[in-house]
Amino acid sequence: MELGSFSLGTTLTFGQMIVVDANGNVRVLQPGEKTLPGEIIISASNAPQNDVGNNNDVQISRVNADGRNVDITNDINEIFAALEQGQDPTQLGEDLATAAGESNGSSPTGSVSIARDASETIAATEFSTSALTALGLSETQSLTLLESYSQSALGSIVTGTNDAP
Repeated sequence: MELGSFSLGTTLTFGQMIVVDANGNVRVLQPGEKTLPGEIIISASNAPQNDVGNNNDVQISRVNADGRNVDITNDINEIFAALEQGQDPTQLGEDLATAAGESNGSSPTGSVSIARDASETIAATEFSTSALTALGLSETQSLTLLESYSQSALGSIVTGTNDAP
């Protein structure tokens, strides 16, 4: 399903779930269909049919590696609120900071062993931070979620002119 033909505000109904996979592809979750790790699930929590324009009625969760759903609705709302206010969402604090550098590795000790093999490598570094990727969303999932959010938020705005006499 192409995102151009998909609008969160008009398609999502009470009890229905929409899934965004790691590549940003959007599909309606069919009854009995299983979700895969890394997918994002968008569902209408308390909204009557065809009334999810109010984003408070939408629940967003991410499927963990073990298949459990983790609710990330509040985190997503914080990020969108920061974007709407013109703030940098990567500066929202430790809760949404990237997880880079937190692991001590598999060894409980601090010992180091170095073996010389005379190979040469040109060092390169790259810092890439994003508030949504800290939640486990891929870049395409982030873009799809942002587009769906903006479509539902702007769904009630009518543009154009009436040239009728």
